[in-house]
Amino acid sequence: MTATLVLALSAVPDARDATTYWWSIVDDAIVARGADAGWRDHVTRDGVPVRVVALAPAAATRIGFARVADMPPRQAVGIARMQALESALGDPGTLHFVAQGPTAPGEPFVTAIVANAAMLEWLDWLEAMGVDAGSIIPAALLLPLGEDWRAASIAGESVIGRSGIVFPNEPALVSALVGQDEVAEVSPETIDAALLAALGAPPLDLRVGAFARRRRWFVDRARIREIAILLAFVPVIALMIALATLWQFNASAERLDADAVARASMALGKPVTIANAEAELNVRASNIAGAGGQLATPLAALYQQMQGETTISATALGWRSDGTLAATLAAPRIDEINRLLLGLQREGYTVTAVPRQGSDGRSIADMTIRARP
Repeated sequence: MTATLVLALSAVPDARDATTYWWSIVDDAIVARGADAGWRDHVTRDGVPVRVVALAPAAATRIGFARVADMPPRQAVGIARMQALESALGDPGTLHFVAQGPTAPGEPFVTAIVANAAMLEWLDWLEAMGVDAGSIIPAALLLPLGEDWRAASIAGESVIGRSGIVFPNEPALVSALVGQDEVAEVSPETIDAALLAALGAPPLDLRVGAFARRRRWFVDRARIREIAILLAFVPVIALMIALATLWQFNASAERLDADAVARASMALGKPVTIANAEAELNVRASNIAGAGGQLATPLAALYQQMQGETTISATALGWRSDGTLAATLAAPRIDEINRLLLGLQREGYTVTAVPRQGSDGRSIADMTIRARP
């Protein structure tokens, strides 16, 4: 008989409050569940501590799906890491990254990014509750994904997604990503089945690396000399890894340059080089009917306003055919972004902005900038 206790973690855990969603599972069957502190009665079974697994909230976990070319696992994980961190906000040094390899040929890597601070808060809460979770599984990965949009309530948190994307069911995100598409509701029974399957084969476990479960280990005296010899090779190995990584980056950059030149030449209908591709595309964009002027004009205005607000960073930029510049800005407080918006309006631009909260606590605004007629 195997017994497991599953606890849902809160985005903002309170060490004084044991209330949470929980499931008691015995032999692949859910025998009890609740949304209170009653899980304390299921920490042991027949006097023996049970296995504890935690679910990380979707609001604090950024899930991604990375497709990489066929390559050795270590290199594939490195590419998946770079792809995930490119779209993440915050200093990579403050983020915990985890990747799970494909379970079948042709499937993508599953990646997750969590703030180190969130991982520490969850582990502190578990310790305060007197339990130690052997695994922490992102709750959003319990949602079965298909070609159509699906939504479900998991541990009191609404999640929505389809193949290649899953995120918290927040109005701003749903409006931007789902639009008017139909969303099918996944039944609680299906989520229960996904939970049981995840316990046997976790889709991804956050308790790895710096946050792996601590285990006691001992070094035999006879092996101390062997360890010392191995340590002597560490600088050499580190240099080899650095050289290999540099070579990979250079090769990737050359491939990206070649792809960019090919795409630009196709779009322009004439051959270009990497040196003049951007300028040629800007000229073509400014000549499109209804484009409303060159990209450089509103972009320069945005850049000028950002010079006065050094805490603001732009995480995404886009140019539309009607002459609208789309940008996503992030700052510690919404006040900085508001000042920048007012400055653009004073310069004669029509500005729209949709504020939201980032997973790292920063204020984010999805905005558009357009010159007034």
